[in-house]
Amino acid sequence: MQPKKKTAFLIAMILTILLLSFIVGTNSGTVVYHNSNGYGNIYMKTYYVPFWQREVEPDMPQESSNMVFLGWHTDEGKESATVQKVLLEKSVDLYGNWMEKNPETDFLLPELHITTEIDRENIDRESYRVCTCTITNANTDDCLSDVVGQIKGRGNSTWGQFEKKPYKIKFDEGQNLFDMGTGKDWVLLNNSMDYTLMRNEIALEIGRILGLTYTSKCQWVHVFFNDEYLGIYLLCESVETGINRIDIENPYGSEDILVSFLIEMGGDVEGFEFTPVQNSPLNWGSYFTCAIRYPEPESITQYQDEYIYAYMQLVNEAILTANWDEIIDLVDIKSFIDWYLVNEITMNADMGWSMYAYKPQNDKLYLGPIWDFDQSCDSTSVSDINRASIYESWQTDSAGFLNIWFQALMEMEEFRTLLAEEWQKYYPQIQDFLKTEREKSVIYAKDIAANYERWPVLGTITYRIRTEIGNFQTYEENVDFLFTWLDKRLNWIDMELSSY
Repeated sequence: MQPKKKTAFLIAMILTILLLSFIVGTNSGTVVYHNSNGYGNIYMKTYYVPFWQREVEPDMPQESSNMVFLGWHTDEGKESATVQKVLLEKSVDLYGNWMEKNPETDFLLPELHITTEIDRENIDRESYRVCTCTITNANTDDCLSDVVGQIKGRGNSTWGQFEKKPYKIKFDEGQNLFDMGTGKDWVLLNNSMDYTLMRNEIALEIGRILGLTYTSKCQWVHVFFNDEYLGIYLLCESVETGINRIDIENPYGSEDILVSFLIEMGGDVEGFEFTPVQNSPLNWGSYFTCAIRYPEPESITQYQDEYIYAYMQLVNEAILTANWDEIIDLVDIKSFIDWYLVNEITMNADMGWSMYAYKPQNDKLYLGPIWDFDQSCDSTSVSDINRASIYESWQTDSAGFLNIWFQALMEMEEFRTLLAEEWQKYYPQIQDFLKTEREKSVIYAKDIAANYERWPVLGTITYRIRTEIGNFQTYEENVDFLFTWLDKRLNWIDMELSSY
């Protein structure tokens, strides 16, 4: 055979062998693309790759003018990390994550547009007014379009002392906002006593880290009322019973006494008082009362009312007489420890003023959910009264409105030991979270600037704002103060509990 022909033959043989190797050794897999942006349907693509390659980069969809593609995920709820490559199997499901961008703003945060037939000035706390709600600038799964509901004001000092008001929204039909769970009732916190806008969110996330059941989820949103921009609010689940809220409701008859209860405790709550405990140096003042929130007032029976009244008196007496065996028989001590830790970490000025507790049917009393942290982390002038500005002290040692349950519990070695164990278990996670949380001030800098352009309160001393806080001229100074304070606070608690 001539050399040229021989060479051509060898090349052909090699190519044939490579082709056969490729065909025999090819990996293949079908990717099912679920495009939930409203513009694309489910489609499939089968990939063929050489045997030495097992992964492929998924195709990127074409974006429309106001739709921004955020990435593929391997679960429908989009809780998995964004997929960069797909490991080919017989079939791989990918779910598209899209954002419906409002082309008229540069905001990164979602926008909640509330529309009513009345002016904002005519909204009050007593009566709901019909409204529609639209959510834009959010993942397509989170967007709403003219959903009918009702709105009214909420809060006490936050309603009366600030032009930026807090609100409560009740939808005609349950809505699952930002994957928080379907519910009709939602709360918009104004965070006007917190110039970082972060304190409530930080406390709630620490509660979730500690495993406090039924801790409210939340989401920053820009709020527009009849096209008037009202700034950044914290959208939260309402503190109430229900399947996706405090899930303690069980069927019961009119003769049943041992039912589930949700109780609000605090100052100026219309309810029953704690009976003074004899021979105890600590007792609640007459300002601190308990109100039954579930069952509803119109349905609760006399015997149910008497039962929970007696049970709460037993809990109070056991704590104030330091009867440990009785305490752990009556209450879920982990929930008490975790509730206390969140409030001590943040040195919540309302720790002795407001609490929730719930008692599932045939179960112990649980403390929670946690709520109301805008006056925490040394933000409020109330701190000047109860020494909360001094991060090197327990809140239970302070003056002002004390939480005497925890003042008594902290005197007990059994409680301090469990408190130290819980702290050591979760302290690293709390530190990691705070590092991540601080980044929000940079990520959402433009959004936050818009809030303070609407409400130019930085550098001013408004209602209950401490002088030091009020003198900070910039948002960055407020953030630096908050996270420096939290770092010192965590270090001090760690040193204190290491000796227990």
